[in-house]
Amino acid sequence: MAPVKKDNRKAKITMPLHERMQQFASGLFSSFSGAHAARKRVSNPKVIHDSDSEIEENDTRAAIRMKENPFSKLEENPEEMEKVKRDSEAFIEEIAKTTLSKEQIHVFNAADMELHPTHCEGVGFAPIFSNAKIGNYALVVLEPKSTFGPFINTAGLMTVACIEIEDFKVIWTSANLKENQKVTFCNQVHALVLPDDIFTIENKSTSQPAKLLLVSCPKTTQPTNYLQHLGFARQLVET
Repeated sequence: MAPVKKDNRKAKITMPLHERMQQFASGLFSSFSGAHAARKRVSNPKVIHDSDSEIEENDTRAAIRMKENPFSKLEENPEEMEKVKRDSEAFIEEIAKTTLSKEQIHVFNAADMELHPTHCEGVGFAPIFSNAKIGNYALVVLEPKSTFGPFINTAGLMTVACIEIEDFKVIWTSANLKENQKVTFCNQVHALVLPDDIFTIENKSTSQPAKLLLVSCPKTTQPTNYLQHLGFARQLVET
């Protein structure tokens, strides 16, 4: 009698959905062991007081506890808040001028890009890609000892990724951070900015500019169909 072969495909399909999704995701990202290790270090940021000036180098990110809300004075001044909002909207409009179709692949060399000044002293930007349905991409460069912001995210979700910075010298301050904390960044760290959030990015380095990739997505009035996305992911797992 011939041995009965085990149906591995059927066994995988009967696995609970959340386990299949986890298995599928681990297969996608298993090769990025360095990034996985970085995520582990980032998951538990160290909280230090605002008066402390030193940050341990083995901390990928350190949260600095502040004594007061850094944007409280701005929020109490309607005229200044309106000015910051106008400047923020103007910046989004500027980086949306380089329009390409979504089918194109755009390769850019950060060293050769011509930077345009922003309303922040010591800060330049270069539009990279813009598509009304996808979003706007721009390179933002902060010179040493300069600050980008305060900036109000008047668009939809925004991502700020650190491309090339001096580790632990870039300070992120956001109105959405818990307990009025600042966060220090190192290379390849990124921040997700919610709509209407207020933030600043400060480059405390005395010698190295901070190069950041900013991705600004448009606001949408259409609700996201999460079940549709989940169903598509399920098909990928089961095939």
